[in-house]
Amino acid sequence: MPTYYPPGSRKGNRTWVVIGSIAGKQREITTNARNKKGAVAAWDQFVQHQGQRPQPRQGAPKTWSEVADRYVDAVDASKQERGFIKKLKSSSLGALAIADICQDDIAAAANELYPTCKPATKNRNAYTPAASVLHYAYANKWAPYLRVKKLKEAKPQARRPAPGDVQKLLDAADGELRLLLIVLACQGWRITETLGVTWGNVRLAEGTVSIFIRKVSTWKTLMLHPTVVEELAALPESQRVGRLFSWGSRSGVYKELRPLCDRVGVKVTPHMLRHEFASLLDELGYTSRDAVELSTWTTEKSLGRYQTPSAEHQRRALASVNPNLGKNLGKKASA
Repeated sequence: MPTYYPPGSRKGNRTWVVIGSIAGKQREITTNARNKKGAVAAWDQFVQHQGQRPQPRQGAPKTWSEVADRYVDAVDASKQERGFIKKLKSSSLGALAIADICQDDIAAAANELYPTCKPATKNRNAYTPAASVLHYAYANKWAPYLRVKKLKEAKPQARRPAPGDVQKLLDAADGELRLLLIVLACQGWRITETLGVTWGNVRLAEGTVSIFIRKVSTWKTLMLHPTVVEELAALPESQRVGRLFSWGSRSGVYKELRPLCDRVGVKVTPHMLRHEFASLLDELGYTSRDAVELSTWTTEKSLGRYQTPSAEHQRRALASVNPNLGKNLGKKASA
């Protein structure tokens, strides 16, 4: 039977966390549920998604690489994370005894694999997956706890499209690409999450969709934007099977999107549309919690770097300041 942890009972979790076993392997998920009933439903969906897998190898792993193999199976790591871990296994870190690894070992592997890359890349590709494997080892009592300190990163640059570029692109797009751009702009989902949605996840009558967030291995039920509901409902019944979109990966999307952007003279990517979605909600006065509930972010902290106020919004904000607040500035204080 799985164990259900209510908010605040496991490392400051804000929502229910579930730990259980599937086919002999331990799984842990953050459900985003606010009550146990929701947590139970989320776990049931997760179990259904996982299916049956082979039994784990016997015996405690001794090296970082051996633990990494256990980790990627246990958490059903994303394709991207598996790629990062595969490279780390080939580095100096891979052969080290899991119980003896220190901060300097991770730094050495990051510098070995990504010598000319910026701190953000080293953190994402090396420090984060290395730490995840170490924490998994600690959870299974294979190694002592190690707090991995990441490199200090430069403040992310704004990644919103230029004003008017999204509309120009939508006006020029057609067919499946236009529908994809509408979904991304109206929902703020990641491109890989969007390509994974199937018609079985969509409930047009209710205006909702169930979407699997691979970064945290959890399902989330979200409202659909009225425009998205309208566009999907306009499709013939014969097309409402399998996945919503035919592309197997984001690279296929970019092969069609980049030439269109060049022809229109704009720079818009799926990830920029996610930034635009978060920033627009912020400018309209909605809270970070609202944005988390409306799209596929799971924490307010992860949302922060996506919100960038536009120049026009900043001008309006300044113009709204009451000029009377400063009418006495510059006058000498009375004795």
